[in-house]
This record gives sequence, structure tokens and C-alpha cells, in this order.
Amino acid sequence: MSANVGGGKKGTIILNLTSMIDVSAIIIIFLVMGTVFGPSAIEAPPEIKFPKSFNKDIVDNAPQVIIKADKIDITFLHRDVELNYVLDNNEEKLKVLKAEIKNYIENMPESARAGGILLNIIADKAAPYKVIYEVSSFFRQNGFQSMLFVAEGN
Repeated sequence: MSANVGGGKKGTIILNLTSMIDVSAIIIIFLVMGTVFGPSAIEAPPEIKFPKSFNKDIVDNAPQVIIKADKIDITFLHRDVELNYVLDNNEEKLKVLKAEIKNYIENMPESARAGGILLNIIADKAAPYKVIYEVSSFFRQNGFQSMLFVAEGN
């Protein structure tokens, strides 16, 4: 390729694309190898109607909590808790639950805690905001760092 390099002199510029191709290939390989593909296993009761979401992100696999009309189904502990215990912040009745949550988090594999301790929250779209807020606050105060709210996509 010929080009004028200033001063009226005619010179030749050689473009070495080898290094640019190498860097591009490394970036592509890094992005492909770093991408994780897998199903998101969310099991919600059939009576739950999800709110609509316009976000295209997928849900990460994480322990889940299902907010029902009168109780909270804590699937990772295989138990239900009365919703009023959390809403009223009944310390006496929540003492055992807090200990179980703490024990669960401490026994999580290090790989599951690497990106933060996640929790999927599933609630009916008719659930009041106050209830969802109080439940998510309770679990955040007891060790979960990120709340992932499950919604139905378009």
C-alpha cells in the first residue's frame, strides 16, 4: 500500500494485522469460555401469577422463597413460616428460623457464595409491595446479599 507520509515524499505503510487478529481471537475465546449456559430451575406453585417483566435477564439458580397469601414457603429449608411472624418481627418465633438460615448460609459451598449470596423471591402479582419489601428485608438482614425477584417475561 502506498501513501503520502508528508513532506511530499512517497512512502510505503505496511499494516501488520497479525497481532490485532490474535488479540481479537483471544477476546472471543475468553468470552465464549467464560459464558455459562444452563437452565434456571424455578419451581413455583400453579396458583402463583407472576408480574410482567420487560427485562430480558434470566434468573440465576439460587435458593428460593415463595410468598403466599398467609405464609412464606422457604424451599431451601423445606418449611413454611407464617407471614405474620415476619411482618410483626416476632423475635421469639423467628429465633429458630434465623439460626436455620445462618446455618444454611454457612454450609453453602464456596463456589455458590463467590458472586454474593443470592435468593430468588417468588410472589404473586397481587402481593402488596409492603409484604414483599418486609420479607426481602428479613432475608437480607439474615445473610442474603442479593435478591432476585422472579417475574414473567413478555
